[in-house]
Amino acid sequence: MLTTASKLTFYFLCFLSLISQSTLANESNNDWVQFTFENDAFGLIDTSDNGYSNGLDWSWGKAVVNDYDDIDLPGWLETLYGWSYLNQGNNRQYQVSYSVSQRMYTPDDLQVDTLIEADRPYAGTLLWQSNLRSYADGIGDNLSITLGVVGPASLAEQTQKQVHKIIDAKEPLGWDNQLSNEAVFRIQAQRLYQWAYTPISENVEFDSVLHGDASIGNLMSHAGAGLTFRIGNILNQSYAYIAPAASRSNNGYIVKSADRLSWQFFVTFYGRYVLNDITIDGNTFKDSHSVELTHEQAMLNMGFMLNWKDWGLVFSTIRGTEQYNNQPSTANFAAVSISYRF
Repeated sequence: MLTTASKLTFYFLCFLSLISQSTLANESNNDWVQFTFENDAFGLIDTSDNGYSNGLDWSWGKAVVNDYDDIDLPGWLETLYGWSYLNQGNNRQYQVSYSVSQRMYTPDDLQVDTLIEADRPYAGTLLWQSNLRSYADGIGDNLSITLGVVGPASLAEQTQKQVHKIIDAKEPLGWDNQLSNEAVFRIQAQRLYQWAYTPISENVEFDSVLHGDASIGNLMSHAGAGLTFRIGNILNQSYAYIAPAASRSNNGYIVKSADRLSWQFFVTFYGRYVLNDITIDGNTFKDSHSVELTHEQAMLNMGFMLNWKDWGLVFSTIRGTEQYNNQPSTANFAAVSISYRF
């Protein structure tokens, strides 16, 4: 028998399939898919299973086009993006992508089945996101719309317990205390500037990219800025896909196939001011467990990318500062993304 939460999740996934259906009917051979797995159990330092615990992401995207009017979007998204500052005609390149993700957040001690008031709430999210990029001449703009749900309907409890069973980790016992079901949304904008681009040799380049972003929504609202340093051999083709967390760049590094191996190493320094975060602040319209949000946050992201023919691989690891008051341990997780272009 399906629970109410499971039924909500089923209906939500049907909705996601309907609004994304038109994105699957492109005859171009430059579309792509990507799977991402994030987990703090294989962070490089002080591996643990608390805070941001696990994330799964399935992304897919369209080929790059040279005119805004050539973008293949569902009607309602075409209307929303058409009103935005990204509608700039044929002087830039454009790409649209989508993702469905599930993420889970837990307190430090998973073996306690009662509410731990001093630590962050159990919370899970199931999210759908559309992302439109526009870029040219070393400047890139990204605009994303996120819709989803937090609470039991995300099925985060079931996923985490299954993952822990597979990897023989301790069973989380406190999911009965998780946040209640709530619909969430987020609108996020990012601007990037590629500067200090320097060819070192025929096959090696160096650059740095400044980026600023801001978002609003009951899922999270914030403003942030960062600086990324890269060394590799496809930098001019991929600067517009940089994100503070490289694993969430929605195939940021496969732009076109490569007959020879392409690569890059990167390090990103990023800081943000967070106004609200539902996974820490608790439910918006219901009483729920919450802890005091730390508004000023910073993170360090580093890793590498490999791309050969139609396949791509990204590995990144993130270290972060405190996200809430008296946090037992700071953010530390790593991610692997595998992508394929077809």
